[in-house]
Amino acid sequence: MRMDKELLYDKKRVNMLFLMLAILPINDIVSTILYTFNVNMSRITIMLYFIVIVIGIFTLIRCPIYKSDILSLLIIFFIYTFLYFVSTDYAKKEFFTTNMRIIYFYYIPFSIFFISHIKRWDILFTEKKFIVISDMILIISFLTRTLNDTIDYMVFSYNILPLCGIIAVTIIKFENKRQIIFIILSIVELMLFGSRGALIWLLICGMLLYLSTFIRSFNSKKEFYKKIISITLVFIASLFFITYIIPKAVQSSFGNTSYILRRIKGGNVTESEARLSIYKTSLEHIKNNGININGLFYDRTVLPKNMYAHNLVLESYLSFGLLFGTFILLAFIYMILRTIKKSHNIYSYATIYFITIFLLRYFVSGSAFSEGKFIIFIAFLYSIICNKQLSNNIKAE
Repeated sequence: MRMDKELLYDKKRVNMLFLMLAILPINDIVSTILYTFNVNMSRITIMLYFIVIVIGIFTLIRCPIYKSDILSLLIIFFIYTFLYFVSTDYAKKEFFTTNMRIIYFYYIPFSIFFISHIKRWDILFTEKKFIVISDMILIISFLTRTLNDTIDYMVFSYNILPLCGIIAVTIIKFENKRQIIFIILSIVELMLFGSRGALIWLLICGMLLYLSTFIRSFNSKKEFYKKIISITLVFIASLFFITYIIPKAVQSSFGNTSYILRRIKGGNVTESEARLSIYKTSLEHIKNNGININGLFYDRTVLPKNMYAHNLVLESYLSFGLLFGTFILLAFIYMILRTIKKSHNIYSYATIYFITIFLLRYFVSGSAFSEGKFIIFIAFLYSIICNKQLSNNIKAE
């Protein structure tokens, strides 16, 4: 009976996680459609977040609330308060942006109350409704994007990426072959309308997932030969895509509208002078500041045009100094390694999914300390580390 109850709670928690992920591309779709009617898009976003928050409150009533969750919430808010007072005057303004308020009242509490307690991570990748909804969002996103591209390509690609990753896991880990057409759609969609990074992270996710299943196939000849055939087919398809599809796409109208295709057309797909300039300026300030703690968002204060560092390591050192920044990064690395060790058999696919889809981007893009997906990633690490059942499995091995 207790196991049934725990499974029920896990399903409710995973429902909330998926809703938190799906609401972002849904917001993009609704905003794109209503843009033609001059509807205020910010109001749509607030309304959708409000709906999720209401659903979250009702879900929370039906799930257990632990004292440790309340304590964690209070400690986190205390840390944010402390960081506010040690931050520069300009950086203090960042603490009150709409984006940060969403993090305080939405991502942090929901990540603590729901995501950090998930034990059955397979639900996210096997529940039919999640897969069907992901498919529908991908199709509608593709259609609306061809009609109107009001949403920034970077925002669009990283909002849809978690759903693309779920589809990749269902195909490779759970052998749901019917989803192959949707992973192809994901790649095409990111190629035509998304960013280089998002496409790369999805491909890396797929490769690591396949590698993990390929290594396990060594114990079975039948499985091993199936993997070899699959690799051959993927190689042939990739060769066809690179040789015929991409050149035609570059010469089409998408060659002028797609960020990735424009880069390919200009022969500078891997270049990013602006980012290299940001890194250089950040390193100079890190050397000058030494061990000084400057508070969150210090990179916005010292970089041109109030930009962020586009790198988790640089952002940490700029905000917390060399000493405390190193301590934070080492603690973060320890959490990741601990998670990999505890989930290396049962939930290795979930770890690959979260590292590639939610973490890697923060080493070349985005701002980890002002984005909700980074909070979700930390909550995932916590859920694995604190899962006693996984600890028992390790001892049994």
